[in-house]
Amino acid sequence: MITEQKMFLDVLGSENVQYVIPVFQRVYSWSKDQCDELWGDILRAGRTSNTHFIGTLLYSVDPDDGSGVTRLSVIDGQQRTATLTLLLAALERRLRETGASIGHVDADFVRDNLLFVGGEHKLVLSRTDRKTLFAILDGGELPERVSERVVENFEFFCAKTREEGFDPGDLWAGMQQLLLISANLTDEDNPQLIFESLNSRGTPLTVGDLVRNYLLIAEDRREQERLYEEYWKPIELMFGDDPGSEKLNAGIRMWLTIRFVKERIRDKSQTYSVFKAYIEDEYDGPLEDLLVELRNFCLMWSENYKDHDIMTGSKEFRSWDWAKGKRTTLVPPRASQGGF
Repeated sequence: MITEQKMFLDVLGSENVQYVIPVFQRVYSWSKDQCDELWGDILRAGRTSNTHFIGTLLYSVDPDDGSGVTRLSVIDGQQRTATLTLLLAALERRLRETGASIGHVDADFVRDNLLFVGGEHKLVLSRTDRKTLFAILDGGELPERVSERVVENFEFFCAKTREEGFDPGDLWAGMQQLLLISANLTDEDNPQLIFESLNSRGTPLTVGDLVRNYLLIAEDRREQERLYEEYWKPIELMFGDDPGSEKLNAGIRMWLTIRFVKERIRDKSQTYSVFKAYIEDEYDGPLEDLLVELRNFCLMWSENYKDHDIMTGSKEFRSWDWAKGKRTTLVPPRASQGGF
C-alpha cells in the first residue's frame, strides 16, 4: 500500500482522474446531523486556518480503458467523498445563482475542476445513488427511484449556503484545510481484509454487506457491475423493506445451515465467519454458480419461509429446486436431503 498525506481539494481536483464507488459498497447513508457537524468543522477550520483531518481515502487503480481518464475504485472513504461532493455542488449552484466568486474560484471553476472531468462526472456513486447524484449535478430530473439521502443532504447544504450571513469565502477557506490520507492499494494487498479492518469502526456492516463485498471485491469493475445487477440486486430487492438486512441475513444463515453441514451457526454474529470458512475451505465451484444458487435460495426463502425460525423446516428446504445444477459444493450427499 502506498500512502500519502494530501489535501482533499488536491485529491478531488486531480487532473484526468475519476473516482468510482464499486457496487459492492453499501449505499450512501450520511444523516443531516453528520452533514451539519461536517459543515461546522469546515467553517471552523477556515476561521482558524487549522487543518482538519477527514480520514482515509483508500483506492485501487482500474485498468486503463484508453479514454484518457484514470479511474480509481474507492474501497474506503466514499461517505465523506460523496458528502463533500454534495457540498461542492451546493456551493457551485449558489455561486452561479449570485454570480459571486472567491478570487479566481467561481461556479465554472468548481464545476470543471471538482465536479466533472473531461465531460464525465468526477464522482460515480453506486447503484441508486449514482443516477440521483448525476441528476443533481446535471440539473436534470431526478430518477423514478431516488436516493433520498443524496437529495436530502444536497438540499441541506443548499439551504446552508442561502442563510443570512453566509460567506462563500469562509466555506472555501475551510475546504482548503481538509486533510486526508490517500492510500493506493498495490497487487500485494488484500483488499477484502483491509476493507473489513477499516469498517470494523463506525456503523457496523450487516452480514449482507460483508457477503456481497466478499464475493465481488476481487472482480474488475465491469464484472462487479454485471454480477451485482444479475444476482445480488435481485437478492436485495426481493426482501423489500428489510431494516438491518435481518431477513436477508436469516436467508444466508439458512443456506449455510444446509450447505455447510459440518459447521453449526450458534449465533447470527458467527454467520460471516462461517460463510468465509465455507467459501475458502469447502466450496469448489465458480463464483457465478454460487451467486445463482444463493439468489435462487433467497427467492424461495423470501416467498415461503421468511417468517420461520432459522432451523424450522430445514428438511423441506432441501427438497426445493434451488441448487445450481449438480452439486457445486463439497457437501456430502444424503439420501434424505433431496434437491442436490
